Amino acid sequence: MKNSTLLPGITFTDQTPLIIIISITAMVIAVSIFSLMQGWLTIFQNLFYFPIIISCVLYLKRGFVFSVLLAFVYLGMMLSVSHDLAVLEGALIRVVIFIIVAGVITYLSSVRIHAEEALLESERRLSQIINFLPDPTFSIDVSGEVVAWNRAMEEITGVSGNEMLGKSQDEYALALYGERKPMLADLALTPAGENLGDNPHIHREGDMLVADAIVAHPGGRDVVLWAKASPVYDKSGQVSGAIESIRDVTAWKKAEDALAESEMQYRSVIENASEGILAAQDGVLKYANPKVLEIIQSTPDKIMGKPFVSFIHPDDRAMVADRYERRLRGENVPSKYDFRVLGEGGLLTWVQISAVRTTWKGKPATLNFLTDITERKQVEDALRRANRQLNLLGSITRHDILNKVMVILGHLAIARKKSQNPEMAESIGKVESAVKVIGSQIEFTRVYGDLGTHEPLWQELDRLLFRLQVPPTITMDVHVQNVSIYADAMLEKVFFNLLDNSVRHGQRVTHIRVSSNRMDNGLAVIWEDNGVGIFDEDKERIFDRGFGKNTGLGLFLVREILSLTGITIKETGSAGNGARFEITISEGAYRFNNVS
Repeated sequence: MKNSTLLPGITFTDQTPLIIIISITAMVIAVSIFSLMQGWLTIFQNLFYFPIIISCVLYLKRGFVFSVLLAFVYLGMMLSVSHDLAVLEGALIRVVIFIIVAGVITYLSSVRIHAEEALLESERRLSQIINFLPDPTFSIDVSGEVVAWNRAMEEITGVSGNEMLGKSQDEYALALYGERKPMLADLALTPAGENLGDNPHIHREGDMLVADAIVAHPGGRDVVLWAKASPVYDKSGQVSGAIESIRDVTAWKKAEDALAESEMQYRSVIENASEGILAAQDGVLKYANPKVLEIIQSTPDKIMGKPFVSFIHPDDRAMVADRYERRLRGENVPSKYDFRVLGEGGLLTWVQISAVRTTWKGKPATLNFLTDITERKQVEDALRRANRQLNLLGSITRHDILNKVMVILGHLAIARKKSQNPEMAESIGKVESAVKVIGSQIEFTRVYGDLGTHEPLWQELDRLLFRLQVPPTITMDVHVQNVSIYADAMLEKVFFNLLDNSVRHGQRVTHIRVSSNRMDNGLAVIWEDNGVGIFDEDKERIFDRGFGKNTGLGLFLVREILSLTGITIKETGSAGNGARFEITISEGAYRFNNVS
């Protein structure tokens, strides 16, 4: 204790206990001297306990030293008035008792003071911890008075701790809510279940109370608070107060509301989409919107959790399952393709799927968009049947025309032999050339008529290239990375015509190189030779129908075949250094073959 020191400079008020002890000691000695003068040897000695006890309680070790000295003063006083051994023996025993009492009182006082200091230190640390908590926190005692008000509370309310300490509910509720009402800490002091009313935002977790989305008005601002309060117990287990922490969750609440609104909007879009939308994970259906249910004529309870392949036509199951697994592994697979769906009662529906890899509740899954293309397929089938009939008619007509062309060419040859007129022979030659052009163009209609009549398919590029009949005077290197291309069945004619172009128009071609390179927008297949090349002004015109020295149909046909599946071609070489054709295949229209 600060007032227990005997150092100079302390105030009179601080020395009041010392003055009291000195006064009592003087009185005890005076009474003792008077008693001894009267011959009373046994009554006065009990008075010495007063200064001994008071000094040991207030001054501990120094009080004990003082008590020992006082005991010997008592012994000296007894020696001065009596030499009776029995009396002196009793006095000596009394001195020992004084010293023992002083020691016990000093020890107990020391223990008490240490306990008080430990309690004060614990309270100081607790106060510091509360003060530096990031969440606004305050504590009240059982009477409802504020005993702690941390810095975060000062910041959110604008009221300092010095102003709030010792204040009651009316004040601290007013600082937060702008009105006087019970706070969560007040409710925490009540028995479980009392005074909660029907507030849906408050619930109990054990002996703690938690409040969500409480609207408050600290400093005149509208904020949304989250709060938690708990009773505080003393060492005997009795409630000694309550502590409450709050958190400003205004921004989080706004974000939550915005997210909920966004989810509602997205759900509305998905639920009312004209496309079927479904999620598949681990091979089973996890979600399907109403359009999917309409396509397969079923209900959610019948399809959720079922293998998705069970709703696919048997002939298409292997393809769809393979692409699903490869997509989950991150492999390059077509993002769009067609297959047949089986609904209840054997209902068959053609759909086009657009699928992407995603996550569903933290695990890999696919998000799939289904478009009902049954009517389109029916139209395509009708067109295909009509095309077959037209092609049959065209084939018969071409056959008849080519027969007539052969007859005309035969008669022209006979006429040339019989004619002796040079001018007539020249005219016959021109007619013969014109008839041959007619024949080649009729033959072209056969090739062009086959374009798009068959479904595109995956074709291994290296196999197509190795089937080309390369002249012995030309060498060809192929470096195409074991790639397959999703293209029209006439893809082989593309490379046949590119070879024909190099041989016919390259003039001095001795080497051809075919390679493939990955690019940001897909795959590039490069065909290049070491011929004379193509002038800049002709780089686009070479793909026009009729351009060139021969029929003018070769490169025109190349571009038409490739365009059926979205593949592009352009000439990027330089005149004098050879032709260079760059074929660009978009993502999903090529894949790399597994090589063992």
